Amino acid sequence: MILFQDGDNAGKDRSIKIKKDYDIPYLLTDEKESSIEDLFPQEIYLKSVKLAYSAITLDFNESEQKITMITKRLEKLFERKGLEMDKYLITQKLVKIIPDNPESVQPFEEIFSKINNIASKISIATS
Repeated sequence: MILFQDGDNAGKDRSIKIKKDYDIPYLLTDEKESSIEDLFPQEIYLKSVKLAYSAITLDFNESEQKITMITKRLEKLFERKGLEMDKYLITQKLVKIIPDNPESVQPFEEIFSKINNIASKISIATS
């Protein structure tokens, strides 16, 4: 088993704890603060947001535009508009548009390659 986590502080902290407690290797989305959603092209992820919330205008203000994680940027936008964001609803829309946008999964090829590399080292070590 290999844990794949967001590269934000919470993901890093969880990964370190799980590695310490259970000796499970982990891989983070990135060294900087990021989430799995950041691996998708921004226009594809925002398209899924619009499909989930057709009435919302994605008009990020200056401070929101500075937030690098797309989910945190959207959470601030929703908060400013007095709305609650449901990441699972957005994900449901995202999986429906991925087949029409095959380039959106390209970043995951590198991740799976890294996971396979880690897995092969584990397999060798346990053989």
